[in-house]
Amino acid sequence: MGPRTALERFGAVSGEGHGLHGRPYVIDTMSGSAVIEEEVAGFLEFAAEHPELRFVLTPIGTGIAGYGPEEIASLFGRRCAPPAAPRRPVRASR
Repeated sequence: MGPRTALERFGAVSGEGHGLHGRPYVIDTMSGSAVIEEEVAGFLEFAAEHPELRFVLTPIGTGIAGYGPEEIASLFGRRCAPPAAPRRPVRASR
């Protein structure tokens, strides 16, 4: 899912680059690998604090940001399904 789809179909907020906005949880992938790592950690923490929510993980950072799927997947560790498996509702765990 790209930004346009997030805006048009899921209530994302234009100009908001991270956190929960509308239904999507946005992770900044354009500000460098250290920021992506912090953003993913923040998402996993948020998901653990909100077990009532379900998230569909889609590939992130693999388009114009230029990261490989394995680089991004390693940030998620074993806590949830890999981001390379889109459209799978998963619950991130601690």
